Amino acid sequence: RIGELDEEFVWESRVGETFALGMQSWKIRAITHSDVLVDPVAPRASDVPFWRAENLNRAFHFSERLGACLEWADGLLDRAGPDDPGPAAAFQREYGLAPRAADALAGFLRRQRAATRAPLPHRHHILMERCRDLAGGGELARVILHTLWGGSLNRPLAYALAQAWEDVHGERLEVYADNDCIALFLPEGCGIAEVLALVTPESVEPLLRRKLEQTGLFGARFRENAARALLLPRPAGRRRMPLWLTRQRSKRLLDAVYRCEDFPILTETWRTCLQDEFDLPALKRLLGELHAGEIRCTETVTDAPSPFSRGILWGVNNTLMYADDSAPRRGPSSLSDDLIREAVFTPELRPRLDPALAETFEQKAQRLYEGYAPRSPEELLDWVKERLLVPADEWA
Repeated sequence: RIGELDEEFVWESRVGETFALGMQSWKIRAITHSDVLVDPVAPRASDVPFWRAENLNRAFHFSERLGACLEWADGLLDRAGPDDPGPAAAFQREYGLAPRAADALAGFLRRQRAATRAPLPHRHHILMERCRDLAGGGELARVILHTLWGGSLNRPLAYALAQAWEDVHGERLEVYADNDCIALFLPEGCGIAEVLALVTPESVEPLLRRKLEQTGLFGARFRENAARALLLPRPAGRRRMPLWLTRQRSKRLLDAVYRCEDFPILTETWRTCLQDEFDLPALKRLLGELHAGEIRCTETVTDAPSPFSRGILWGVNNTLMYADDSAPRRGPSSLSDDLIREAVFTPELRPRLDPALAETFEQKAQRLYEGYAPRSPEELLDWVKERLLVPADEWA
């Protein structure tokens, strides 16, 4: 066993082709339902495997710390000259960065300010960047909202903005979100105040009710919940179920239960999205600060994407490259709004766990339970990667 490959890469590969994995090149000898059999070959120009996966949502706790850091750094750069080593020295002193890392960070932040001719986006500042050279066609332009709020807030805000825009203007709004930004296609002349006024703390949940079920995020979580509930049958024997086939079965199941008022997997998917994926209380709090003027907003026009925006623009282009012509689902499901509210906000529906069971699980997860300690250097390394930080007494 050498490693794992993404099945989309395997689908695009053929017997006899070579690819590089680790420090070795491999020639494909056979492709079965479950395995890619390879032989080592001399190093040569080879394809590099790709793995496609979802971005993990950054929690608001970390995003708020990041925003506070940028707010502090913005003040440092305001007081420093172009070649002043003071900001880099401050990064070393306050955050323990190595000298090269501190210099690189200071240079990166200076390039961002130079590109946008505006203060850095931070905890109390949202920057709206309109890119001149990235027109979406016709009268539409690519606009990036630098919020830095994290995916658990940016994703639901993007979905709510899209639905609110459709309600007001009668046309779809293309939106994309990651942990740092929200990218939109907007008409020329549409300002940040008009966009951000579309969603309020009171309207975000009703807007999500009408939009969320049309998104790929909801479809993916429905598929996972349906598979966990054994509603997506697997083939007999050891053959694995291809992901594309699982997706098709999940879509058919979702279509079949779309008009049910109380289908439990649909309800659980809503709970997963609203409670596990999103942080709606934090989003409502920040929207309240935004409408109260505690978070200021500025606009800028750039000739090329700023350093902070390049990550999301790569993701947008990647999404558009692989988009198909399928039409989005129209209208929400028949699931009762009261049932969704009850599933998300009623703690009595979550079963109470025996404290002894929770303690046993914690010991097993930390590999302190009898029989769970790492048995080899490889298992020890996997355990360290899993834990990230291990207290000294546990390590001993």
